[in-house]
Amino acid sequence: MPRFEARPSRILVALLLIGGALRIWAVLLPGSLWFDELSTGLNVMDRSWGELLEPLGFWQVAPVGFVAAEMAAVRLLGVADFSLRLFPLIVSLASLVLFWRLATRFLSGSTLLGAVGIFAVSPALVWYARKAKQYASDMFVTLVLVLLAVRFVEGRSSQREAWVVGVIGLLAIPFSQPAVFVAAGLLVVLGVDAWRGGSSYRGVATIAPLWGLGCLVQVWTSLRLERRQCGRHVAVRQPVRQPADEDFRIDGHIDRERISGDRLCRGFAAGRGRGCRRGGRGGRGGRRSARARSGSR
Repeated sequence: MPRFEARPSRILVALLLIGGALRIWAVLLPGSLWFDELSTGLNVMDRSWGELLEPLGFWQVAPVGFVAAEMAAVRLLGVADFSLRLFPLIVSLASLVLFWRLATRFLSGSTLLGAVGIFAVSPALVWYARKAKQYASDMFVTLVLVLLAVRFVEGRSSQREAWVVGVIGLLAIPFSQPAVFVAAGLLVVLGVDAWRGGSSYRGVATIAPLWGLGCLVQVWTSLRLERRQCGRHVAVRQPVRQPADEDFRIDGHIDRERISGDRLCRGFAAGRGRGCRRGGRGGRGGRRSARARSGSR
């Protein structure tokens, strides 16, 4: 192999390793959860799988795939900072590899190194690897969809390739809300490419319904999770008016004895005033207490 080809390869590997190390270091840094991360934790820590599509509380909006991934991490590792940040870290590391694969299809030499280097050390992307929010998965799913579209065009639009692209896209879209717009744009591009004779109409016709189904699932589940920000996970906790600290209560999510010492409870108490009050597991009892408080006012 010529020396010119081998050296960029080693530099690329070094850039990817630096990017991965920065993301892992950011997650392992000491520090409490931010309020929106705490809100994510409060939404998933006691939510059962049967309640996956219940509206989210604390004015949070998230794709159903991300909520399910966070629930799985909490059940496997317990309620802790790292468990909430594990899924964003994994997809952030995977995004490094996906971006490298995508960049090599369009760039070479110093431009390839520059693009991968910027992506690897970008402060925003490193920060999103640490956030217990869906921003890292938005980047990951966008890269997945773009790579799938490129792979379909490069694969000469075979029917087998179309089914692979369609099914993977269908599974990926529920993990990212912006993926609805990305998928729609890519379908337009694939349609134009087929009209120009590059891709097969049959292949695009196979991908479009599968990606369209993924978009419908994303929109429907997002509307359910966001629906009027009410139901068990908000109306029980926050009155319609902006509450004062002494009015703020949490019914049914945090039991101090069960998660004693975890920063999730202490951080929420520091951020919102009166902290965690023990109660039941939500549900009817929580709703009754909410009605009682609203009636007393």
